[in-house]
Order: sequence, then C-alpha cells, then structure tokens
Amino acid sequence: MRFDAIPKVLVLAVSDASVKVSKKISFHDGESLVVFGLKGIVYFGDFHYTARVCTEGSVWFHDGMVTGRRSTYEKKLSEFNDADLSTCNDKTVSLVIYAQK
Repeated sequence: MRFDAIPKVLVLAVSDASVKVSKKISFHDGESLVVFGLKGIVYFGDFHYTARVCTEGSVWFHDGMVTGRRSTYEKKLSEFNDADLSTCNDKTVSLVIYAQK
C-alpha cells in the first residue's frame, strides 16, 4: 500500500469478529517507519455501542446508558492482550482508531 501523504489518524471499520485489535500498527514510508498507536475502540452488540478510550497508557470504558457522561478506568493498556481488546462485555469490535505516535 502506498500513500502520497500518510494521515495522522486512521479509523478502521471491522466486520469480522475474528479480527484481533493491535496496540500499534506501522507502515513503511520510503526509508522511514510510521507507527500508529491505539487511541480508541468502538464495540457493538445487542443494538448498542460502547467504547474504550486509550490515553497516556490508560484504558477508559464508556457506555452512555450505564456511565452517563463519565468514563470508568479499566487498567493500563500494557495489561491488555490483543484478544482482550477485541471484545468488551460480550460486544465485538466495530471500529478501531489509531493516531501517529
């Protein structure tokens, strides 16, 4: 894959429940390596969306029906494995958001 300009943010739609979420992805841009870090995941199930937000190495969970306007701290991103990030409370990944490091 080749970009004329690599974007700062990537949002990937996931339609296969077997896809595992990575904490980082990277692309070669000529001689340099461009690394993207995980910033958020949107999950879907039971006609309802929830999300995890990754910031400064911490993961926060948000479900507007349960937490209202607040997010709840889960744990450090380093404590999750790829399979843990691919599902959340019986919901499967729908969107994954990455930003350049």
